[in-house]
Amino acid sequence: MIRSRLYITLICCGLYTGTQACHNSRPPQGSSAVAEKSPQSAVAAVQMSATDSSGGTQSSANTAIAQSSATGTPSPPGSGQPAPGSATSSTSSVTPATQSVSPVKLPSTDPDEQQFRSFFTAFQKAVQQNNPGQLVNLLYFPLQTAQQWTNQDLKDMNIDRESGKVSRQEFNSYRENIFNRDVLRLLPKARENQLSEIDASSPEDYYKALRKCTDKASKMYEVYMQYPETNGNAENYFAFVFGRVKGRYKVIGYYAKWPVKG
Repeated sequence: MIRSRLYITLICCGLYTGTQACHNSRPPQGSSAVAEKSPQSAVAAVQMSATDSSGGTQSSANTAIAQSSATGTPSPPGSGQPAPGSATSSTSSVTPATQSVSPVKLPSTDPDEQQFRSFFTAFQKAVQQNNPGQLVNLLYFPLQTAQQWTNQDLKDMNIDRESGKVSRQEFNSYRENIFNRDVLRLLPKARENQLSEIDASSPEDYYKALRKCTDKASKMYEVYMQYPETNGNAENYFAFVFGRVKGRYKVIGYYAKWPVKG
């Protein structure tokens, strides 16, 4: 009888131990659901990250304006970085750095800005229609089309400020280089974050040279557009600079990743 009881006790202990071992080997309650949801959670995290990145792009663009105003040390054209320009909405490695620019804000009661905005709207429409007769009347000649140089460039190399100028008589020869397919495609879609006002006290020689043809105490503006190249991962860009000449705003400068002349 004692042996039978001992045997039964051993069997019960074995069953209890096996049950506990089986229970302890299971994942915690709900862990299977977490495992199943974890891919979705990862997707959600990516989506949230993308949203944050999108939201952060505008902030980065505004930060780039402030930083470029402080440094004013752009990379030379052809080095993988574009020449200096205004702020851009892209946060890629290609980040232009312009000396003393500030975003154009709406609404504004400033007469210069109101006049510029009316001109810019007309300019966008002329570009969209690609009408040579309209475009030529919106440009100041000789139009500076050289790749934008910096003060450091002036110290490091010989800069020919005259070589990039296009006369009215030459315009038809270089029109398609200036108003190329990317300009025709993108400029009519330009938005607020791609417009900038050039600081009147900017020490950059490029802007000082352009300012010489403008009315005294008038403001200069710039539209800068950055975009991926059709083939590959490289970034491309172009910009137009505007100034008031004899009471009317005109395009007084154009620069891009590739030169117009030569």
